Amino acid sequence: MILLTKKNGETTKPLLTCRFADKELDFVGFIVIDSTIGGRSCGGVRLSPKVTLSETVSLAKNMTLKYAFLGIPLGGAKVGIRTKASLEGRKRRSVFTHVGKILAPFVVGGSFLTGPDMGTSDEDIDYLLNAAKNERESRKHAPTPLYTSWTMLASAKEALSELGLKLDDSTVAIEGFGKIGSSAAKVFSENGARITAVSTLKGAIANSEGLDVKELLEMKTHYGDDIVNQYTEARKIAKNELLCSAVDIILPCAGPWTINSANADKAKAKIICPGANIPITREAEEILFNKKIISLPDFVSNSGGVLGAFMGSIISDHEKKEIIEKHFSKRVARVIQISREKGMPPIEVAQKIAQARFHNIKAKSERTDLKKQMKHMAQVILPRIYRRIFIKPRAKTTFAKMLHSTE
Repeated sequence: MILLTKKNGETTKPLLTCRFADKELDFVGFIVIDSTIGGRSCGGVRLSPKVTLSETVSLAKNMTLKYAFLGIPLGGAKVGIRTKASLEGRKRRSVFTHVGKILAPFVVGGSFLTGPDMGTSDEDIDYLLNAAKNERESRKHAPTPLYTSWTMLASAKEALSELGLKLDDSTVAIEGFGKIGSSAAKVFSENGARITAVSTLKGAIANSEGLDVKELLEMKTHYGDDIVNQYTEARKIAKNELLCSAVDIILPCAGPWTINSANADKAKAKIICPGANIPITREAEEILFNKKIISLPDFVSNSGGVLGAFMGSIISDHEKKEIIEKHFSKRVARVIQISREKGMPPIEVAQKIAQARFHNIKAKSERTDLKKQMKHMAQVILPRIYRRIFIKPRAKTTFAKMLHSTE
């Protein structure tokens, strides 16, 4: 366990890190709580044969920045589970049930909220939460990959606008045709972009004339990652070649730090718009900025999943999309503008904004007054009435204001 330490007012270590393991089920896990607001943190559960404590710490920090940039009053956290064998059926359920029991003190106490991440599904998280809470509950699952694709699209449009380009004239390469990558392919192609390359764990394919996204999505349900070997209207390329494609936009939607000091200088894209978390190292960000490539911060471009989930069922998906297009886009445009004016990489600009917002939101959350106590009582005693009378009519305006805030 690591306790909180600070330097110049900024957190330099997570609030808590904890390692856990089970020899019989053959896994090692980590929970990292980077920060809290009102005693609460939130972050997904990642399953990977390579995930490390260091990666989990970076992902948790990223969640702090993501929530803060959006103005959401939650701290950042993450769980990583490393297992050598592929998990299926009963064993998979056993692993997530066991992890849920281990994390019960954090989940039941409300200090850790969670959802799916790379390698995990909504069903996995249901097993985990039900074990943690000792219940059997069927939860409504939000289409978070779709929400993530919406903020990726909005971010890419702002970057294209900065360069005087249009989406319907652009070419796109997608690293990782999984939950996020396949959703992004659909959303970007529906809005006029030409998807010219995609990759999976089993390889990569490219066609400068454009891939048939509809066919790829249909084939994915049958072949999974093997679509790169089954799709015939394209040439096979090396996976690392995709990141160096001469396209307008690269969408990294795979693992961590795939764009690094070893390959960033070979990048030919005009814009990099991540769907994955921490796909670019700090050294690579500097290289890309010096090459005049607009590299959008991952905790900005892929934040739609947490934004859509936070807005919940209070407003419709149509209204969520409208908020992203009208209000979230302005925050992205501001990051790009400041980056240009001050000669700073966009990620540094967005981090400064997020850190300032985090401290302001946290300070506000720690103030207690009569009005706040009465509001809390109304929420607890009359939750349905409070939601119908006070929350729903003002929700759209409240979420828009949250994104517009200068905190």
